[in-house]
Amino acid sequence: MDWVLPNVSSPELEHQQPEFWVLPIGAFEQHGAHLPMVTDTLIACAVGHRIAQAHGGAMLSPVTVSCSHEHAGFYGTAWVSATTLLSILSDTLAALKHSECRKLVIVNGHGGNYVVNSFAQQQNVDDAQVLLLPARQHHQQAADLAGIETSLHQDMHGGEFETSVLMAVAPEYLRLEPMQDHQHDERPLLTLTGMKGYTESGIIGFPSKASAAKGEAFLQAIANVVAKDLQYFLTLP
Repeated sequence: MDWVLPNVSSPELEHQQPEFWVLPIGAFEQHGAHLPMVTDTLIACAVGHRIAQAHGGAMLSPVTVSCSHEHAGFYGTAWVSATTLLSILSDTLAALKHSECRKLVIVNGHGGNYVVNSFAQQQNVDDAQVLLLPARQHHQQAADLAGIETSLHQDMHGGEFETSVLMAVAPEYLRLEPMQDHQHDERPLLTLTGMKGYTESGIIGFPSKASAAKGEAFLQAIANVVAKDLQYFLTLP
């Protein structure tokens, strides 16, 4: 699928530096019975591609295994330590410093990657090097514009948003027959019990509300929603 890794070997990049680089961070973890293990990676790539395409950026290869420890006990889930993920991010940014373009936009597709926020904050102490997109308010605004009904808190995992985007960009990965909704809004001990404490299926959300139209509308909206903050980031030294 050419949208997963666009512009990685694009000839024009040999002669023209991008305005910024996009690093998608995904995960390899269960998403219930109806979505693939690579859901977070596919979504991060799709969102990153729309942002890069609209604003003169270029894609880096995605990080495909990250900090999925809260999904321990679900079949097939794999992870790396927070230290390893931090090392990957640090090494990537160090490599980009040898390029004329040193601005890095990270599109994090997995909520369990808490260390990504700390990494960005640390790198931006002296100058503006890293921007995390979309921020929570960007995501919510694009979701509202797309007609996604479920709130970000309710739509935690494998729900309306993730299912909608996969329907739009990679429908061949879905199995709709086993799709099931599951609501569990209060999750105070998530870092203690992991997802097993709140769901047997791996789903917390309402995939039954999903549609390809909502997924495509979200992807169309997200590039516009982040534009102001992205342009501000690019003007900073």
